[in-house]
Amino acid sequence: MDDYFYKYGRVPSNLNMVELLEGVDGNKTKKQYLKDGIVYFLSKLSKDNYSQFKKDEGFVILNEEILSNVIGKDRPSIIVKILISNDVVEVKNYRNGHQSRSYRLKEPYITTIFNEVEFSERIKNKLWEYHLKREEMDSGTQINNISYTHVFNQFKKNRIQIDISNMNIFLKNLGIQLINKHQHLKKEQYHTYSSILNYIGKSIEIAKDINEDKFRMSIANSNKRFHSNLTSLPKIIRPFLTINGDSIGEVDLNASQPYILSTILNDNFILNDSNYLNLKNIYPELYTDFINLKTAVPSNKKGNPNYMLGIYFSDKELQGLKEFSEFDFSKDFYQHITNKGWETNPEYMSSKKKFRDGRDYIKKHIMTLLFDKNKTHRNNDSVVKLVKLVYPELNELVERFYVTYSQRDISVLLQRVESFLMLQNVCLKIEKINQSIPYFTIHDSIITNTNYLETVKTIVQETINNITVKTPGLKIKVITHSTEVTNKLVNEIWNKVKITSPGHYDKMKWYILQKNIDTGKELLGIQ
Repeated sequence: MDDYFYKYGRVPSNLNMVELLEGVDGNKTKKQYLKDGIVYFLSKLSKDNYSQFKKDEGFVILNEEILSNVIGKDRPSIIVKILISNDVVEVKNYRNGHQSRSYRLKEPYITTIFNEVEFSERIKNKLWEYHLKREEMDSGTQINNISYTHVFNQFKKNRIQIDISNMNIFLKNLGIQLINKHQHLKKEQYHTYSSILNYIGKSIEIAKDINEDKFRMSIANSNKRFHSNLTSLPKIIRPFLTINGDSIGEVDLNASQPYILSTILNDNFILNDSNYLNLKNIYPELYTDFINLKTAVPSNKKGNPNYMLGIYFSDKELQGLKEFSEFDFSKDFYQHITNKGWETNPEYMSSKKKFRDGRDYIKKHIMTLLFDKNKTHRNNDSVVKLVKLVYPELNELVERFYVTYSQRDISVLLQRVESFLMLQNVCLKIEKINQSIPYFTIHDSIITNTNYLETVKTIVQETINNITVKTPGLKIKVITHSTEVTNKLVNEIWNKVKITSPGHYDKMKWYILQKNIDTGKELLGIQ
């Protein structure tokens, strides 16, 4: 893991640290310890370009045991009082499923420039000590005790760079068209102007970090996904990447989340802990839930003898699930859903203009089916309604799961399986076969030099097929760059950056950073 997180913190530039501690009793040493603790505390709350977007309204849960260990016993409570009394942070008390409180920065500290501050030696040592302990604890839960060192080492072994000059020409063209689109709208777009500049600036700042070898790498505790500068870099900037000075391409797992779900809808995944791909290895917490709640699951009733992924099904329902799980994913799953919709219910398909976009619209919205717990969203989503027509049992599985296991996410389960397949198996296999092949993962895809694409595709296919006994669909894409900006691309990015209401802005504002805005203005020549 990159040691940046153990050396540097971030503090809002408009926060006066001296004034914060003026009214605090104690000698110089005590105040210094409190100052060090405040730097660490605020660093945990500040967002940067590598913060994963969450619908958390800016609140961050801070483990109180870890705070005490890093900052010092009794100091966290003093620091919280100082920050609350000075209107720097606000607190949300204990939430369901969490034993610690959550905090967020108050305005005007949320979108300001953040100054980088080096942690004190004491804080650095504590953080490193905690990291080593956590690695030791995690090693016992890793499948076959495999670490992620090989994935981290790719950033040391290989040189990834971005063609900044051409990227800037491209981003300037894009930014100008987005600004023009915003200015010509009669309907108010709340803070969309700042959001556009933030998007352009964020792309530039992450690209600069890559070219300066300032890599941010981490493994998420929840889903075990690997996050890096590349996973944070907007997809439209990917064509400007090179690896070791050569052109790149991508090997992508088609319809990855539906495919992965299809591979675990079998008895072995839950019941056979000697099998390599099994729930007990991949998601032990959920496995415990399945075992403890097995007799209490609401669908456990007469006529439902089949226990699949923590839910009981009738023989007829099980057959419907098998039809989904036996789909040949070497074919286009999203096109299959579209075709089946037109075959089974052409009236419904004709009634929705959005279905005219075909499989691309299905692909874009399939995550609502799998990952959205909100029943209102599901009932109003046209793709969820379509899947109910094509694979009603699949939708039934998802909805029953969320009713029974409200604190667990199917998304976490599928992403853990994805990480198991890609990070702990495919990547290690590439290393074993040819250590000179560079590979950089973006969750369900692997980026490498173009001359290695066919080799990597073969390795991915054989490795995953051997584990799941189900052929994955794979796509090779040679990535080439162009500074041209199409209307389609402008509309696509517009839909990402536009902010349509004050409520929408309240969710987004934690990720709209002043530094990015300033960088975007500089590129576009805006005062």
